[in-house]
Amino acid sequence: MSFDIHYRTCNLGTRTVERENPFTGEMQTVPVDHGMSTTERAAVRKLLASAGASKPDKYGRYTVKFSDGGTAEVFADELEGPEQCDGLMVSLRGMTEQTVGFLWELCREGNMAAIPVLEEDILVVVSEKQRQRVQGRWPDAVAVGSPKELDRLLKGGLAAWQAYRKQVAGN
Repeated sequence: MSFDIHYRTCNLGTRTVERENPFTGEMQTVPVDHGMSTTERAAVRKLLASAGASKPDKYGRYTVKFSDGGTAEVFADELEGPEQCDGLMVSLRGMTEQTVGFLWELCREGNMAAIPVLEEDILVVVSEKQRQRVQGRWPDAVAVGSPKELDRLLKGGLAAWQAYRKQVAGN
């Protein structure tokens, strides 16, 4: 059982399309997502390599093990191929200082917004420029200026997830 964070590109265009909300079934107008640029993909691949990530498996999963004991599984099957890459997902089982730094750098290097799977909906970007860019799609986005700010923001959600995991696992 993992704590998941979804990452979506901040490369939203000015053109919009009508799409069905997969959760509510309601139609909504959303900005067109242009996906990650070639430069952003390369930056994310470089970040993964510098973090010592494994080569991606057949599902596009990279495993990162940090020297402070943290681990992350990064699911990014479109990162390597020619298809448009709109984002990725990171699965965690805990959070360390290096893990949080890596999560923050993913936002910065990949020009992405982070959406942790929490009870309370929250979308995180790492700069005011990103926040302004995604305002049309995510008006309540929160800009955090450092890994420490991201850590403070995620702590409560992680604690709730750990309590839930403990309850489900019976530990």
